[in-house]
Amino acid sequence: MSAATSRIVDAVTAALFHGDEMYMVQRHPGMSVFPGFHAFPGGKVDPEDSDLPLEHPILAAHPPRLMRALHRELQEELAFDLIGACESGQVQRICEVGVALTPPVQPLRFNTHFYKIVFADKPELVADPGESISSLWGTPSALWQRYEEGQMLLAPPTYLALRAFSLDPGCEHIRELSHEFREKTELPMVEPQRGVRTIFVRSN
Repeated sequence: MSAATSRIVDAVTAALFHGDEMYMVQRHPGMSVFPGFHAFPGGKVDPEDSDLPLEHPILAAHPPRLMRALHRELQEELAFDLIGACESGQVQRICEVGVALTPPVQPLRFNTHFYKIVFADKPELVADPGESISSLWGTPSALWQRYEEGQMLLAPPTYLALRAFSLDPGCEHIRELSHEFREKTELPMVEPQRGVRTIFVRSN
């Protein structure tokens, strides 16, 4: 299927930071997409996610429909109120670190906006057992080490984001998430588990 006939859907995901630690979940093995993979919480933007302006300055700096989608996903997955946390001062800042677009070979492509959310106080997060089987806080370098030891499965954008944060926990822009950047500079290869590599070749 060509890029012209692929359907593109917006999505959001969030790397949650407090101090020197970040948060990840392990997806439920019954999920239809990336079962058992470690990931950042998030999901697709729904038509019901309104584009009406948001008042809080931290949220108002970003497209309202994306912030509402992120708020909804964090509520559904972690029972966490993002808008309320901004209003109470628990959220210090939100920045978009990059956008990852699924390669054009897929019939459904997700245009995923990766956000970094930094907390003043460590939030109480309750992972939905229907979506996640475990969750953990850890330094980016410690989480990356788990991947290096074969203890994590990571989808390509999660791999790129975690690698970038492990090299620089303070980074707020990850250019490698861009499909155009990867297409020009890298082999079309994924490595969901350290040492297990799939290289895509062109075929007719």
